[in-house]
Amino acid sequence: MKMAVCTTPIRPYPTDYPPFGSMAIIQSLRTVGVNCDFYDIDYHRYSDQEIENYFLVNQFNIVGISAVVSTAYMNTKKISSIIRKVSPSTLIILGGNMGASAEIVLRKTDIDACVIGDGEITICEIVLRLRDTPIDKTRENIDFLFNGIAGLAYLSTNEEFVFTGFRKAPSEENIVTPDFSILEESNSIGHFVFDVQDPKTLNELRLRFPEIEHPKETTIYAAKGCVARCTFCHRWERGYRVRPIDQLMEHIYHLYNHYGVRSLQFGDENFGSDKEHTRELVANLGKMGIIWEVAGVRARTVSPEEFNFWKMNGCRRAIYGIESGSDTILRVMQKGTSAEQNKNAMTWIYDAGLDTTLQLVIGMPGETDRTINETISFAKTIVDSYTRSNSLPSLNCSINYAQALPGTPLYEYARQLGWLGDSMSSEEDYLVRISNIDAYASDHFINFTGQPLLKVLMWRYRMLGEVDAFYIETRLGIKLTWVQTCRSVWKIASSMFKYMFGRTLVFDSGSPILDSVESMIGKQDIDNSGYFNIQKGVQFSILYFKHLRKVSYPLLAIFVAFRHGKSIRGILKLMFDHIWWSLKKPFVKQESLPRVTLRKLIDVQQTSSKFEGSSEMVAIRLGR
Repeated sequence: MKMAVCTTPIRPYPTDYPPFGSMAIIQSLRTVGVNCDFYDIDYHRYSDQEIENYFLVNQFNIVGISAVVSTAYMNTKKISSIIRKVSPSTLIILGGNMGASAEIVLRKTDIDACVIGDGEITICEIVLRLRDTPIDKTRENIDFLFNGIAGLAYLSTNEEFVFTGFRKAPSEENIVTPDFSILEESNSIGHFVFDVQDPKTLNELRLRFPEIEHPKETTIYAAKGCVARCTFCHRWERGYRVRPIDQLMEHIYHLYNHYGVRSLQFGDENFGSDKEHTRELVANLGKMGIIWEVAGVRARTVSPEEFNFWKMNGCRRAIYGIESGSDTILRVMQKGTSAEQNKNAMTWIYDAGLDTTLQLVIGMPGETDRTINETISFAKTIVDSYTRSNSLPSLNCSINYAQALPGTPLYEYARQLGWLGDSMSSEEDYLVRISNIDAYASDHFINFTGQPLLKVLMWRYRMLGEVDAFYIETRLGIKLTWVQTCRSVWKIASSMFKYMFGRTLVFDSGSPILDSVESMIGKQDIDNSGYFNIQKGVQFSILYFKHLRKVSYPLLAIFVAFRHGKSIRGILKLMFDHIWWSLKKPFVKQESLPRVTLRKLIDVQQTSSKFEGSSEMVAIRLGR
């Protein structure tokens, strides 16, 4: 049995988050005696010709494609097409969140089956069935190959869509410990276990471990799953499973001794919800002297005491998915938290002496100027908690637009309103539009708000600019004269003018606002490492000083229109749509926008009956 698992590119540049899903599949196959090749296209960025040659030479019996996000549709389609072209008899199986669009994937690509949920057991059952009865993969025996194996979607012999039902999730004891030797074999270990870069962390580690010249850093996870049900987030499984502490610590000791890891990033979606497990883990990390940080902390599951304990035991940074400072939007998102809880949690981070990043998601259904203003006020109230020394708030604030991804209530809401069309072809067109685009880009989201697109695009710049202006005035104490304000606007306008004619958008020094900030806290450079969408707000802050606040809106509108219009026609359309919306607004009754969780507003069963596709997809769309 010859088998390979390959990854798909999911961002413009390779992520340093290890391919844990692919590694788990490879390790599970070893338990049934199958050695599986790992072809990491995401890291190596092989050309189409290299991919074609690889699969032509190897002629695998089975190839698994790991599509961890739904923005991998076009790469999934391309890779499966290449494999089918050069190796017609290969069985091609898709895993990952892309399976939420299983019927489209099966009818529009060369994929033979989609694994729905965790695939470790499912793939082993497929392999054992093929090994016990070795037969070529043809349409005539497709039912035999897959029938009765839970956790699969496929097209039957007569082209009917079949879903075999959800498989029970593996227990905590069966969570696979990632084997980093797989990364060594794929010549990518240096990308996922790398030298510590942060100067402050590096200096502290060299004091703690003087015998290690180059301490390493990597990402692991302490648990799988999440207790939340955010309406913009996709997950196959309900529930939250922690890795047994003995297993987890054995893994950390191995990374510590074998690779020289002294800094850890926990990539959990829900770190700390099991308080007893977390406290034991944190105490062990403290004894080892490891410096660590964590994302995915929930605001309602922590306390000041816990943060102080984390800080004492090596934690340097903890990050929440705050998402919004508006209670209305938090209800629409079904975050299960309030703005007040978020405020308290961010304050506790600051009091414990931990760094953090303010993560926000805007543009959900129900978002308006009012909810945006609520979030801006929230961001100002807690500005000290996420603003590090020698920095500005915008450089520690990640703002993304809500993106409708298959398998989420947000996607079903868009589908129900007809924004994705009523056929599989139109739905595929949407998957194509969001493919191979940086998730942090702001030119491919659905505008759910009922507001003109120009206004919605302005929200991020407004938020960053207003909060930076607030910090510059109240914390740095910088005041600008009318002349200095005009000079700053002129410098920004000059940079924008150059950008309009094809040059890179760079805000030059010489602007009084930029020069004043840099004289106090240094040059403000964006940290592009990690997983956050960080953009400077200082250049827009000038619009929110007292001399320009009354005219900030039209000035910002012109800037954003030119930056996002892409052409003269696009610029004029953004402006015209906004002007027309503003003129007719007093005379047209506005549509009521959601104020409760989207789950209460969608009817997947009813929507599916009106659209092209099998009723078997309803179970997958609903999830668990």
